[in-house]
Amino acid sequence: RTFLSFANERSFTTSPRPTKIATESSRPLPECDLRFGSESEVQRLSDLRNLPLEGLKLAEQRGFLRFAEIRSHISWVLTDSSRKNIQARRLDGAPWDHLPGFPKAYTLPKSRASWPLGADKIAQYQKVALVEGGPDALAAHACVEIEEKPEVGVLAVLGASNKIPREVLTSLQGKPVRIFGHNDGSGQKVAQMWGSQLQSVSCRVSFVVFSKAKQLSGKPIKDLCDLWNIGPDDFEAYRAFWEVLP
Repeated sequence: RTFLSFANERSFTTSPRPTKIATESSRPLPECDLRFGSESEVQRLSDLRNLPLEGLKLAEQRGFLRFAEIRSHISWVLTDSSRKNIQARRLDGAPWDHLPGFPKAYTLPKSRASWPLGADKIAQYQKVALVEGGPDALAAHACVEIEEKPEVGVLAVLGASNKIPREVLTSLQGKPVRIFGHNDGSGQKVAQMWGSQLQSVSCRVSFVVFSKAKQLSGKPIKDLCDLWNIGPDDFEAYRAFWEVLP
């Protein structure tokens, strides 16, 4: 009314109000600058997870693995080129004390935690290794490198409660997919769920569960990352360990 009085009651047309303003802050933004690791940092991660350097370097080349300083801690970071999901773990192996429950994995703010890492490029691979969690994503790349199977892509779902999004299933249609579920109740339940999703798009699905051999520490193998901690006797005894990828 005030503006109309200034305009002497002349009519004018207003522009419609936008329903949503798109800003840079609506995108997933890291709290840090992601970078390739130094030789000492990659070696330290290799020692921490008992994974070969060649596998970690492949994970870097494929865009899965980066390093950063987060909350004053050097961290190894799992992501992909889409940057939809960014998860960090401390390189010293300690938990994040600023989070409830002190978890070792920290999903950065504005990340889409349910987004599977590697989905941005998975369509270009002939075969797929589907894993649960960040450490298994690194272990899968180690398998790709050691078994010399560059045609195998890695897809990592970071959480046993997350489904494969519909748009990702489209990229997987008709491919051979091997699922490496964790050897526990929730891990096997989600593996079966993923299998049903994949079969709905005509994928050739197989499952791997490491339930027989033990780690050098005597603990049972619960996931693909633990496979790299088995003793030589178990490795020789179980031929399935010699070639785990599809």
